[in-house]
Order: sequence, then structure tokens, then C-alpha cells
Amino acid sequence: VGEYGRDWTGSGYRSDSGRVYLFDLNDLTSQPIILDPTGIPTPWSTSYTYDNLNFGRQVSVDGDYLYVTVGGYNSYGSNDWNSFILVFDLNNIQEAPASLMPPRNYYNDDNDGNYFGWYSNGVAFNDSYVAVGSYYGPNNSFDGLTSRHGTVYVYAKNADGHAEGSGTEIYALQSPDSQSYDGFGRAVALDDTRLYVGSYGWDGVQGSDVGKVEVFDVSDGSYIQTIYAYDGNANDQFGYNLDVEGGKLVVVSPYDDDGTANSGSMYIYDTSALSGIPVKVSEAFVSMDVHNLGSYDLDLTVASGAVEITEIIIPNASLSDGINYLEGKTEELKVQVQNVNNSG
Repeated sequence: VGEYGRDWTGSGYRSDSGRVYLFDLNDLTSQPIILDPTGIPTPWSTSYTYDNLNFGRQVSVDGDYLYVTVGGYNSYGSNDWNSFILVFDLNNIQEAPASLMPPRNYYNDDNDGNYFGWYSNGVAFNDSYVAVGSYYGPNNSFDGLTSRHGTVYVYAKNADGHAEGSGTEIYALQSPDSQSYDGFGRAVALDDTRLYVGSYGWDGVQGSDVGKVEVFDVSDGSYIQTIYAYDGNANDQFGYNLDVEGGKLVVVSPYDDDGTANSGSMYIYDTSALSGIPVKVSEAFVSMDVHNLGSYDLDLTVASGAVEITEIIIPNASLSDGINYLEGKTEELKVQVQNVNNSG
């Protein structure tokens, strides 16, 4: 558990220095091991001695290794606000950690920070690779693209089973249709072969911050496809967070309005059919949502044993079409029809 705003009150007070607690999952009432940045070597100095260090800004565990984001490291002077990751061996937690950083020219980023691995699900793992999102950088002065579009760095694990180094990524990835302030890389996820990247700030025809998720081949970064929320609206921020597990991709849209205003929703996709219809879960209901009725064969068994389907929304369909389509598909189903015309 990271506590990045914790003040260091020992010798040489430092505000927001941060710390990380390691709890024994077999005995959560026992005292945790505490990691604080005092005396841990940095890539450029013998110890962390700065205010606003934000050690523990984000923490992730991958096998025997703990990845801790240092969110506010000031390496160049008072006008810098950057981040990198320390990698601890959980079997030898007192050993000096390895460090993982973006390329040096992206690291020094004119006071805007690169937000490298800052947020929950900003770091992802599979057996061979580590992906780290840097959703607010680099600046267009470095790469010629739109400003603050976001970048994802993908690293191959070393022989010990973790990533480390500066500029050691096998590739750096941007969105194929990059826009300013897309937030590309705020959330990343990996399965065995694919990298999923959320761009919660992407602007669509519906307006600003509609959001999207892009899918890439993790081995070389080649683009595969883009996923949009079929009912996305301005400010939904689809792709703000995401995760993949057991053949299911879960995408969060925190400001979707299906329930009360900004109550949020999540979409659950089958990774073997990402263009198919997702299960949508919101404050108001669990639904199998169908857009463009007739183009899809609705299969209610996809969620069998996982969630209880209580409603199916059929936008822009006549009532008779909806009832005829559902007949024989399921029993005891509540049907909600939106935007029915007068003749329907």
C-alpha cells in the first residue's frame, strides 16, 4: 500500500516524502514492513532528499517484484516535476532496488512532468513484458506530435524477471491519431499477446473527453484496433481505467450517466471478440446492450455464471421489433426500450 503524501519527520523534515507498507496477507493484523525513501540510492544521488517526492505514488506487484512509482522526483532544479519507478525484490526487500525510467530527453520535461507510471493501472505486466504509461508527456518540442498526447513505454523483462534501466524500452508508443491531452497511457493492460491502452481524454464526434481504448501487438507495438463505447458521450472518459484477466477486458467510464449524473459504468468485453457487444455494468443496472439491432446475434450465454442479466437496452428500435427479437431468447427478462417512435 502506497502513502505518497506521508511526511518524513525524521532528521531533515521533508513534506510529502511518501512511504510504502508491505502487509502479510496471511496475518493482516501484524505490523507491516515499512519502506521509506531515506537512504535508498537514486540514479543520480546517494539518497532522496527532496520535498514532494511522492514515493509510493503507485505500487504494483509482479511475481517476486514490487514496482514503486516515485512521483515527484526533482532531478534538475526547482522547475522540474518528473517520475520514475523503483523495482524491489520482495525476497530481499532491504537490497537496493533497480530503477526504471523513460528516456532522458523525455524525462526532463519543462515542469509539466511525464507522469510515468503515476496512476492505478499505469503499469502492466505479462510473462515477458512490462508496459508503463506516461499519459501527460512528452512535450511536442521533443517528438513533433501534438502536445501532451501521452506515450506508453514497453520493456522486455531481463533474466531475473523484471524491467530496469533508462532508455531500455524496446519501443515507445503513441496513439495512431494522437490529439493534445488525450491521456493516452493513463491506464494500460497486458494479456499474453496484446497491449490495451486507454485514452480517456480523446475527443470524438460526441464532444470532448469521450474516450477510447486502443489495442496493439505487444511484441512490436503494431496497431490492431480501437474500441469505442457504443453509447459514449462527451465527458464520459471511457478508458480512464482498464484491466484484462481470464479472457475479459474491463473498461471503466467513470462519468457515464446511465445511473445518476456521473455515476459511472464499466464495459466487459470478450477478448476473443472485441468488436462484439460488451456487458455493461452501471449503478442502475447490469445490461447486455445492443446497438444497431439486427447486425448482431445476441448471445445471452456469454455472461452465464458471471453476472445476472436483468435488462437489455435496445436503442432506436420499435417495441414490436424488440419483443420479437427477444422471444425465445430468455425468460423473466425486463425489457427497456429507449427512443420508441410513435408508431412503435
